[in-house]
Formats: sequence, C-alpha cells, structure tokens
Amino acid sequence: MLSGEVTQADIPTFDERPADLQGLSFREARARGLSISLDDRHLGAYWSEFEECSFTQRRSGRVLNESGAAAQGTLGWVRGPSIYRRCRFEGVRFMSMGGYSMDAATFEDCVFDRCRFNGHRHTTADLVGCRFVGKIDGCTWYGTAPEYDGGRRNVIRGNDFTDAVIGWNVGWRGDFDFDAQVWPEGFVPTVDGPAGA
Repeated sequence: MLSGEVTQADIPTFDERPADLQGLSFREARARGLSISLDDRHLGAYWSEFEECSFTQRRSGRVLNESGAAAQGTLGWVRGPSIYRRCRFEGVRFMSMGGYSMDAATFEDCVFDRCRFNGHRHTTADLVGCRFVGKIDGCTWYGTAPEYDGGRRNVIRGNDFTDAVIGWNVGWRGDFDFDAQVWPEGFVPTVDGPAGA
C-alpha cells in the first residue's frame, strides 16, 4: 500500500510477465508525473490524487494471465474517491468486470487515448474537460447514477469527443448532459434509457 508522496521509484516493476496479478494500491497518496503500466496489475486507488501521470496497458497479446485473470481494479472506490488531473490513459481496458473501473473517481483535463470501453458501465465518475480518442462502443454512460448507486448527479462537462468514433451500441442514460460536451461532426447522441436502467 503506497501512501503519502509517491515517486516513480516506489512503483514496483517486474522483468517477466508474472503468473498472477500484481497488487498495486494507493491510499491517501499523492503522485505527480508517474508512468504506471497496468499490465498484469490489480490496482486500487483510495483517497488519492494523481497529477500528470500516465497509465498504460498493452493493446494486443494475451489478456488473461497464466492464472486466468485479466488486469483489473478500481481508479476510485466509492468510499474513497480519487482524483486525476491532466493524466493520460493509453489502451486501458475500462470494463465493469475483468478490467478497470472508473467508479467514483474525478477526472479533470485527462486524455483517454485508444482506451477500450466495451463492457464499461460509467455510473458515478466525474469527467471534466477530458478528451477521448479512438473507438467507444459497447458501454453505458450515466449523467445521474442509478438509485442503487446513490442517485448522485455526476459532473460531466466540457469533454471533447471529436476524435472519438462512437458506436451505435453506446448508451447515454440518466439525463446525460449532451449540450455540455463537444461531439464529432454529424454525431447526434440520443438517450436510451432512464437512470435506473
């Protein structure tokens, strides 16, 4: 468990691909300028702040490790939300199961570059001034969390989707504020269900 001021030297590395997921947890940590590979990691971030950090995950090759597990974890546990400012996420698998969850994190001025959102269910994260690059499909985004997730109004504004390719199978629910985002030319988002769906 890493806490307090975290430096690059504090991030454990491994030379060969491990058979099991390697735990990496931040609790009440502050990090700036770190480069973190999420390959073969089980990540947990609680009450932590990240600035200008880079999070990467391999885009090709075997997703499951020898034990049959995929890299996974939470970027902001609901009882310990974390914040990411001007961070970059490259190739990260955002999935509700078998991937990384945004959960209750806040992302400010971050870049999501060719991340994989298929299977992602965004219900409680805040996204402010972020930029999305690449394909977005097979996922659901909520403006207001469903009641079983607290029914909280998420802060989602000023996000730039102009470099995103948004699939037909993306759900925009819970009074998602379309007018507060920048969309690709010709893209017309439509709400596909209520907050509780």
